[in-house]
Amino acid sequence: MTLEMSNKTFKAANTLIRQGSIEEAVKILRIMIKENQKCTAYHFALAYCNQMTALKTLQSPKKARKENHNTFSALHPGTDEFHKGLAPTIVVATTVLNGDQYLKQCIESILNQSGYFTIDYRIKDAGSTDKTDMIAKEFLDLVATGHHPLSCIGISMTYTIKEDVNMYQGLNQAFLMQSSFQTESFTIQTYLNADDFIHQRTISTICEKMSNSKAKWITGQPRIVDNNSRLIKQIEGQAFDRERIRDGFYDGENEMTIQQEGTFWDKECFDNVGGFSEEYDLAGDFDFWVKLARRYSIETLNCSLASFRSHSQSLSSKKMSIYKREIELIKARMKQGDQELSGAP
Repeated sequence: MTLEMSNKTFKAANTLIRQGSIEEAVKILRIMIKENQKCTAYHFALAYCNQMTALKTLQSPKKARKENHNTFSALHPGTDEFHKGLAPTIVVATTVLNGDQYLKQCIESILNQSGYFTIDYRIKDAGSTDKTDMIAKEFLDLVATGHHPLSCIGISMTYTIKEDVNMYQGLNQAFLMQSSFQTESFTIQTYLNADDFIHQRTISTICEKMSNSKAKWITGQPRIVDNNSRLIKQIEGQAFDRERIRDGFYDGENEMTIQQEGTFWDKECFDNVGGFSEEYDLAGDFDFWVKLARRYSIETLNCSLASFRSHSQSLSSKKMSIYKREIELIKARMKQGDQELSGAP
């Protein structure tokens, strides 16, 4: 079997696994393994790992596992056992409270990402009473049984139901969970609200940039859509300056804020700045950006990575006055801290 043929065979088997045709995939992989003398060691190892995964799935179909009374988890059976410890891991957190209207699109935008990385997706539900629970568990079962297509190295999904003080406490809890993937490469974090979505190939773009950039956090061009995902506004040519972020300039009044959807950072950044402040209900991301900018360089890509959905029920629409007050409080504390550091009266 030539290298070109082994490539085609391996891709065909993986496609069958993702489509749920486990028996057919096993047959193809067995043929490939039988002729391993003419295959590269690389493809033989991948074929063997995927055969074992396929057989395991065929013999004992899985469902989402209940970790405890309020946490459910799933690992896609097509996860590449050989490469999951080598590929970058992307930890995505979504906090939600009665967000069933747009949650499906949010989840699909993450699980459908393709490229050389693993996705560790964590949904934190603060106690929804709508269809949020049903939607999240449907996707958990799709991942656990392998019926959701797998276009990356692996997917882990966790759904936790627990009341919290605010979304930032929920995010901290999500990011502090133990990862399903222990990688020798880097770990990137981001959070996506339940009414927003990321774009195709966003994660592969971020992985490529992170591996070649000196910046420890990356964002894109702001993009706003309506409740039907129709474009309202697309910003182009915006470059966020580290010093101006540090000084609190991007506050929505002087200039557009950094949109959290489509902003990614290295896990060590989150750990070193102490995560999100749980004191703020709406401006915790603004405070987080300031803390990141005081320690790390940022890179702004000249493309949009995600879409923010503007609608009447969003927190930013309903409580804008609270957001503005919190911004002013953060700025006042920044000024006081700078004065104390400089010894000014």
